[in-house]
Amino acid sequence: TWTNGSGTMTISPNGTFSAVWSSQSQTNALKGTQVFRASDKVLMVYPDNPGGTSANGEKEFRILHVDEHNLVYAVDGQTNSMSR
Repeated sequence: TWTNGSGTMTISPNGTFSAVWSSQSQTNALKGTQVFRASDKVLMVYPDNPGGTSANGEKEFRILHVDEHNLVYAVDGQTNSMSR
């Protein structure tokens, strides 16, 4: 589980994924199945409920850096960092 000031993301070994992000105006939640594509360092998330995702229902999280304490990723054109 990774956190920052606006949310929490859980990437589980059993292939499940969940995330909640909050801003001043709204809260977004994403829950589904995840698969890591090692060839291009992309975590593909296939939502249980694809509303708010691309036409095919996938969400791409490009992993820019990850170690035992930090996760930096890009999604929807925005770079984000989380820690644990």
